Formats: sequence, structure tokens, C-alpha cells
Amino acid sequence: EEKFDFSRPIGTNYGMLTVRSDNSTIVDGNYSTYNGMRVALLNGNTRNEEFADFADDKGFTYVPSYFDTTTEMDEALQSEKVDAIVTSSLRKTNNERIVDKFGSSDFYVIVKKGNTELLNEINYAIDQMNAVEGDWKTTLYNKNYESIETKNLEYTEKEKSIISQYSKDNPLHVLCDPTRYPYSY
Repeated sequence: EEKFDFSRPIGTNYGMLTVRSDNSTIVDGNYSTYNGMRVALLNGNTRNEEFADFADDKGFTYVPSYFDTTTEMDEALQSEKVDAIVTSSLRKTNNERIVDKFGSSDFYVIVKKGNTELLNEINYAIDQMNAVEGDWKTTLYNKNYESIETKNLEYTEKEKSIISQYSKDNPLHVLCDPTRYPYSY
């Protein structure tokens, strides 16, 4: 803040806890299933402290393992050397499902301190994009970071049980009006 001025927000970033897609022992939001999990963390990342606070707040314990790159973290997850990884939401997942999100924060365009002419031009451009294409931030996020796994519906254990119960002998058909937000997108 001493060296830079900041534009209006251009996006939101949050920490995310992911597990392998086939991991059924860690249940989203059921924090007792998180206890003792081995978690990959990125060396020097501010998300590590946020995750520690999140774990403390939710009342679960974990065993940290530190890595120098997200590639190493992903390899450790896929080879089951860790149960979960903590990263920024600005990462494309691979054979993973998001079990929790924490520590949301905005991000910005930065300019040299005092360069108000450039900052005003950037803010004007942001305002124009917001006015003309209000969902441009989501469009860019989806283009660069969304994966196939994040497009799939996630079900709670109770929902999975109901689906299993009613679809034992034949397919379960569900009707949804595509114009009824938030039930469809």
C-alpha cells in the first residue's frame, strides 16, 4: 500500500480444501471426518494460517505436510501421500472435489503509487465491463480455473442414500425448470 494504488476489485479469491474425487471418508462439512487428515500446504503461503484458523474454528485437527509447488502437492494427493490439499481458488483442480472454502478476499489491478491517470482509466474500464457484461469476472474464472469436477453436482451423504434407495431397480428421473434460479444455471 506504500508503493501501489489499487483499482476497484476485479475478482474474488478464497482458500479451498480439496480431496481426491474418489475419497469418501472425508465428508463435506462434517468436520469430525476431517480429524487427523494429512494436508498438503504450500511453503510460505498466507492460506496456511487462514486454514489453521479455519480448522481451529471448526474444531478439527490435521497433520501438515509442506511442499514447494502446487504440482508437488497435486502429485502427493493423487499418490495418496496426503489426504487433502489447501490452495487458492485460482487453480484448476485435477481429479479433486472441493470439500470446503475459507478466507475470501478481493483482488485488484495495481499501479504505481500516485499514478491516478492510469488508475482512473483502469477503474473506468472496470466500470464499463461491469455495465456491459456484468458477469465477466465469473466468465473469466470459469474459462481459466473451472474443471469438469467442479461442474458435477455434489451430493450430501443423505442425498446419496435417497438416490440409492429410490433408484435401485430403475433410473431416477428428476424434473427441473431451467429458468428457475437457483435450481438451474
